[in-house]
Amino acid sequence: MLQDRAVPWILRPFISRFEWAHVEVFARIRVVVALGFVIAAVMLCASGLWWGALLLVAALLDAWVAYALPRWKLASRRASESASLTRSLLS
Repeated sequence: MLQDRAVPWILRPFISRFEWAHVEVFARIRVVVALGFVIAAVMLCASGLWWGALLLVAALLDAWVAYALPRWKLASRRASESASLTRSLLS
């Protein structure tokens, strides 16, 4: 489980250490999966199965995580650099 404070607490169990190490690749994968959800939702709704619209919620959440994950990584990196700079200045 990820323990970084840059990531919201509710999402930490869903982001593995491997995913955190390879943020750019997994952001692209999440975008492709979100597009797949949208295509599946459109196909289901077009055939009269309106519960397919629920896939749009999953697509939205996945796209939001794909957008936010690199920014959380950048914020985490900046926080650790700031902390190390502060430690070096105090020593």
